[in-house]
Amino acid sequence: MAALAGSLIASSPAIAQQPEETDAAPAAPPDEIIVTARRRNEDIQKVPIAITVLSARNLRDLQVERVMDLQHFVPSLVATNATNRDGEQLSIRGLPGVVAYFAEAPVVSSLAAAASGPTSTGSGAGTGLYYDLQDIQVLKGPQSTLFGGTTSGGAILFEPKKPTGDYEGYAQVTLGDYGDRELEAALNVPVVPEKLLVRLAGQTQQRDGFTEDVVHHKDLDNRDFFAGRIGVTLQPWDDFENYFVYSSYYNHNNGTGEQLTAVKPGSAAAHAFPTIYQALAEEAALGPRATALDTDELGKEYTFRFVDIAQWRAADDLTIRNIAAYTESKYLFRWDLDGSDLPLIASTNPNGWSSSIAAYSEELQFQGKALDGNLAWTVGGFLQFVHPAGYSYVQSIEFETPLNTVILNPLTTESRNTTREQAVYAQATYDLGDVTDVLTGLKVTAGYRYSFDYASSLQNAYEGVNQCQAQPNPSKPTVFLPNCATAESGHFSEGTWTLAMDYQVTPDLLLYATGRRGYNPGGFNLYAPAGVSRKYEPETVVDIEAGVKANWNLWGMPGRIAFDGFHDRYSNIQRAVALVNGGIFTSTENAALATLEGFEFEGKFNPIDSVELSGIYAYSNSRYDKYFSVLTNQDLSGLPFTGGPRNQYSATAKYTLPMDEQLGKISVAATYSWQAHIQISDRELGSILPPHGLLDLRVDWDNVAGRPIDAAFFMTNATDQVYLVGGTVVYDALGVNPVLYGEPRMWGFQLRYRFGAGSSGL
Repeated sequence: MAALAGSLIASSPAIAQQPEETDAAPAAPPDEIIVTARRRNEDIQKVPIAITVLSARNLRDLQVERVMDLQHFVPSLVATNATNRDGEQLSIRGLPGVVAYFAEAPVVSSLAAAASGPTSTGSGAGTGLYYDLQDIQVLKGPQSTLFGGTTSGGAILFEPKKPTGDYEGYAQVTLGDYGDRELEAALNVPVVPEKLLVRLAGQTQQRDGFTEDVVHHKDLDNRDFFAGRIGVTLQPWDDFENYFVYSSYYNHNNGTGEQLTAVKPGSAAAHAFPTIYQALAEEAALGPRATALDTDELGKEYTFRFVDIAQWRAADDLTIRNIAAYTESKYLFRWDLDGSDLPLIASTNPNGWSSSIAAYSEELQFQGKALDGNLAWTVGGFLQFVHPAGYSYVQSIEFETPLNTVILNPLTTESRNTTREQAVYAQATYDLGDVTDVLTGLKVTAGYRYSFDYASSLQNAYEGVNQCQAQPNPSKPTVFLPNCATAESGHFSEGTWTLAMDYQVTPDLLLYATGRRGYNPGGFNLYAPAGVSRKYEPETVVDIEAGVKANWNLWGMPGRIAFDGFHDRYSNIQRAVALVNGGIFTSTENAALATLEGFEFEGKFNPIDSVELSGIYAYSNSRYDKYFSVLTNQDLSGLPFTGGPRNQYSATAKYTLPMDEQLGKISVAATYSWQAHIQISDRELGSILPPHGLLDLRVDWDNVAGRPIDAAFFMTNATDQVYLVGGTVVYDALGVNPVLYGEPRMWGFQLRYRFGAGSSGL
């Protein structure tokens, strides 16, 4: 049960405006959008990587508050929920291994670690990160050469706004339906001009839930969190800068409104609980915005982190950087995993922390140029150590087979997971125009990284007061006395690489081709069934990507596009399978091989000065080439690969009304986003999320009456679509199909006041 609970916790995007202190939104695409995809500042249109960028203004205009919103504006990014809205599971192009970075350091989360296993570093999916940002950059495909964590699927870079040399700030209030109350503010103070700069920022939101628990008479799917941040830049002399940022986040909500929607005839659950069909009928009668649960749910998370970036320009062509970070993250959950009022399976922790981890990371990096600036290189080393920060346990109930009885004494599972990642890397880009003028504009990039990973897992599972669940149960032979504990540890290592060539045909046209190899380390099945290895191996992906990036001006109408195609060979794929065998648990096995391929497009076009059109499109055609599941005795070869839709698109139209500038600027925008069905499990018939489309509306009045005040009205899911965002994947194993519905129509008003140097912009 504990293994199952742990695994189940589980306006113009890519062409966003260049980050500016004023956060202004020009009518035409700017010449440069600066990104840090290769750990140095570069124009996005000159980097041979598929990247989507959203500026601070984009995030506000598109009402992006978590990765579930972000996915509508990033080609091939998919977020689904398992048992919890706070713990989205991410993939890019169908690949997991998506790691978030805040201020260049990996985001570590106890919730993400519980959802994805001991080797996970977190996803940055939930609330508490999406305020006072410079921008968000989403990098697609393996990024394992230059970035700290193992990023086989991609990376999401959260860049906070750093302190500036001006006294400035803003305050924003949002009020909406479902009792929504939000406050956000930032204050920038140059304590000692050009030497000591400080920026404070914070955000809080309280919003009622949209799903009623009719048993415990409370609203689920609510929001109640506080987040704060302080950044300090110290510049004692011209060649040295130290940026330190502290952030904290506290979330305390009522839990997630999961609902039972199907029962498998003849299943273990149907046999153990003859009244389950009555429970199914009751859930159907309640509709999508109410549920009846036997567990009084709760979700609570506390996280704080420090990041320190020291940068010394040792010479004109040499910069030394050090990025150090420390994080503590704790999570407590009580969840009903079957979505009914029957005691099939639930996490019932009365107090304490379900997961509590601490993480240290350290990266020393050298950047330089040579050969008259034609060779740009980066060399570095990375270390991350994640370990328990205190006592962590999961208390749960479950029914057992073949006894078909409910465990009277709660099952307690204590766990201690530790990981250590170490890596050295080097990457260089050489301008071949240095060799001959014929090759001017042609560049080649090569990089290599070698990773040394270690993981250890220990679990201690018992009923009541240290009564071993598995002692009378031979189907779980790996659990043994004393103390019912089992443990495994091991080392994993792998080399990854990048090889790219790009050709700057004109200043506004780039062609490129990139090849990369990424990997995720292996791990352990502590409660593997007989005949199944307790150790699962690393997975690898070889990615080939080719694309074009262009800025253009057609008959005075400016625009920008980015188009790419990809082909991935995904090997030794790690797949978690939910099983019932004298109890309920999950086990991870390695699938053999899959092919993932498709293409992505994003663009922006201004047909006239007052109209801005933008959109994205992604197509994926992915399949298993070879996969025989030992755990379920099924041959899945040739079946579609799980994790993403075949088609995904969104389109945004924005119109700025003609009016006197002294009155301000009023704009009206609409976004329609659509995605095809998503199969979230290889073998579960009930695990398909149907296609859906969402319409979002927004009206902005900037510089109201010529004052530094901005007002807005927004409406998300304007047509009030009922759609699925995930659920607990146990239909074949357990016989029930619990699901989570997406948010209903919501609307609200925002008022933003700017002061100081930033009061003249937006």
